[in-house]
Amino acid sequence: MDSTQVCFYNALLYSFILIYWRFKYGFSMGEVIWLMFTASAWCTYFFIQQPLYIISIHYSNQTVFPFIYLFITLYLLISPFCKLKPLPKGSIRFSHDLFIKRYMIFMIIVQCISIIVNIPAVLDALSVSQQNITDYKDFSYEENINIPAFKIPILAQIKGWILLGLRISNYALMFILSLCYNKYRKIAYCFCIVTVLESFFNTIIIVSRGQMFMLSMFCIFMFILLYHYTTIQMRKYVMMGGCIIGFVLVSFVITISLGRFGTDGLGFYLYKYFGEPMNNFNGLLFNDIQGTTNGSAYLLSYINDIVGISNFQTTMEKWSYIEKITGVSGQFFYTFIGGLVMEFGKIITLLVVLLLHFFFRKLIKEQLSFNLGELLVLTLIFYYFIAGVFLFPVQGKAGFLEICSTIILYKYFSDKNRKIAMKHSVMQ
Repeated sequence: MDSTQVCFYNALLYSFILIYWRFKYGFSMGEVIWLMFTASAWCTYFFIQQPLYIISIHYSNQTVFPFIYLFITLYLLISPFCKLKPLPKGSIRFSHDLFIKRYMIFMIIVQCISIIVNIPAVLDALSVSQQNITDYKDFSYEENINIPAFKIPILAQIKGWILLGLRISNYALMFILSLCYNKYRKIAYCFCIVTVLESFFNTIIIVSRGQMFMLSMFCIFMFILLYHYTTIQMRKYVMMGGCIIGFVLVSFVITISLGRFGTDGLGFYLYKYFGEPMNNFNGLLFNDIQGTTNGSAYLLSYINDIVGISNFQTTMEKWSYIEKITGVSGQFFYTFIGGLVMEFGKIITLLVVLLLHFFFRKLIKEQLSFNLGELLVLTLIFYYFIAGVFLFPVQGKAGFLEICSTIILYKYFSDKNRKIAMKHSVMQ
């Protein structure tokens, strides 16, 4: 088979699993996750047929076995979530109300300061013409700290150590607390609005289509997960607001793409971002990799940096380091499975995937309700799946802090719930 046929049958296989899961399990969060990878598989099929593909750096021969490997690993990771449905009302357990209140107030204050500081930069980004957007985007790539709030020492420390690690948790909490939490409603709504504005401002400043896509997809995931906590009127407002925001975001993405690539390359590059990862995994990584980074490129990079044994400081240096060790370019999207292969090789990646498969099954199996800590672990996994369509999501300081903060919150709320359960049992 030639590359086009291989990509077509690959996309067909993902589509078949999507239909099979719907008939076997009904609608589930696993189906939503799988749908993203199915869309990526079809975009790969259309991507390699674009006229510009043959002269692009992504041009490669697509073969069968790498796609089989990728399919098996993704199936093992995503299939446990076929048993997870949108959460029914009353299935989320809340505890430690005073902590939640103080947490929201603290985040509101810090994020409000960040928003005010970032307003001039947002206005500058919005005023950039289509012709100059390429230079502005290149500048945002080159600058390590392009967000003004990071240039204020105290605020930079709070954002760098607290907000950076709690970023995904805040995205999840703005839905959970505003929709499902019956206490401190006004504070919860304020926390939701401020979190949306702060994240939106940061995305605008760095002109990031990827970040915009991931945040938008995460919002869709959270809305589906908490669908039964919404009212009919709320769903109408969300649909209307979603259409408006979607129109704005699509217009923003097209403007950036036109400014960077022109009208001739617009179609190619719109297919490229979703179709590139599987293409690169198959043709540029799987058969060409010559070594592994043993965790030093992604998972352990921040720890190595702390102890002074890091092999790179900037993104460009990281890409060069990956290419030097593995023999493949470090700057392309390879899906998160590709990132694991670069870090640990094909055999260890399969073992990691199997361990995660059983962990996910245990997390989901017969789970009738979730405490807030368990729910934050679940939402972090969802966000990593979204980012994982493109790249390995656990990287550097942000990835390290995200995992640490989520584990801490998981233990904190789990311990509290256990104490409450023990107290009730003693009283009875």
